[in-house]
Amino acid sequence: MSNPQILAQRAKFNEACEMQAEACAALGSPFTAQLCTLMAANSFSSQALEQMLANWPGDVSYRGHSVPLRLCGALNSLARSGQALGLTAAYPPHHAQTLDAAFWQVLDEAVLAFEDRILAQLEFAPQTNEVRRANGLMPALLHLSVSHNLPIRLYEMGSSAGLNLALDKFAYRFAGQNYGPNTAPFTLHPDWEGPTPPHVAIDIRHRAGCDLNPLDVATPEGRGRLMSYIWPDQAERVERTEKAIELASQLAIKVDKLDAANWLKQQLFKMTPGHLHVVYNTVAFQYFPPEAQQEIRNLLIERGREANEDKPLVWLQLEVDGNKPGFAISQQVWPSGKAVELGRVDAHGRWVSWHIHPKALKLQEVDV
Repeated sequence: MSNPQILAQRAKFNEACEMQAEACAALGSPFTAQLCTLMAANSFSSQALEQMLANWPGDVSYRGHSVPLRLCGALNSLARSGQALGLTAAYPPHHAQTLDAAFWQVLDEAVLAFEDRILAQLEFAPQTNEVRRANGLMPALLHLSVSHNLPIRLYEMGSSAGLNLALDKFAYRFAGQNYGPNTAPFTLHPDWEGPTPPHVAIDIRHRAGCDLNPLDVATPEGRGRLMSYIWPDQAERVERTEKAIELASQLAIKVDKLDAANWLKQQLFKMTPGHLHVVYNTVAFQYFPPEAQQEIRNLLIERGREANEDKPLVWLQLEVDGNKPGFAISQQVWPSGKAVELGRVDAHGRWVSWHIHPKALKLQEVDV
């Protein structure tokens, strides 16, 4: 790679890898952090891959197209497949604590041997469908169930494989208190700070989701791609995601292949009396085009005018807001139209800082 322009573009990928390495280390995946560092420091023998990385249009970092994570996912997919035996043997749970030149050689040879497979997966954006983000959603649903006492119709924008549409089937432990069914396949137990949510039954009557590229986990391809984005050295997270996939399959959750704005128009065309309509998104809204974001805002305001006590509407979000720590958990409720930040949550739902006391939240919802 002697061409100065190509070298400069590769340098952008290297910088993105270093940024991603820091994020992975902070989120508890030392293996993926080291892998990103290695990719920044070494060139692949696959010229086709190097050309793709050097010519990638747009922002290659996690602020844009997340190319390092795309590549990590492609490599993990190959390791999980067992087709590249040397790579599988070098990947978690068999990996060395420190990834060295010998590891890179095994990795590089596998990439060259399965070049077409790696290049093909790079076309897809990462879709982790992190189920621990339900730690920030469930407390809001518990409060909403108390304040409205209505069955829920649930609509998720950018839902990937739709795993979090089954969030009422997960068990939770918030500040030493248990929530959710005893039959749940796993328990989420974030570090909790703030008032605890009320104990109340949640009655979800309808679950729907959309995504531009939904992953159908009922198929080996969809399931394999989703699992490829779960960092392989996080064994508990891998196991939890596999159980969530089984749960979503049992519930026959399907995700519509449609952009969020048009899908939401269809879903909320006629709201159902006697139900609470909850539209939500988790770390997805920032990736929608600006015009789609505004269209969704306008649509929800318009539908909010039709909302009443018998068919209230809620927009629940878990998204980056430029503040720290973590991401904001916020909601807007109609017919009042009141918006409030409920708390903050870690990117992977490892901790929750809940701000709102149940009584205060109810007062804010009815304050017009």
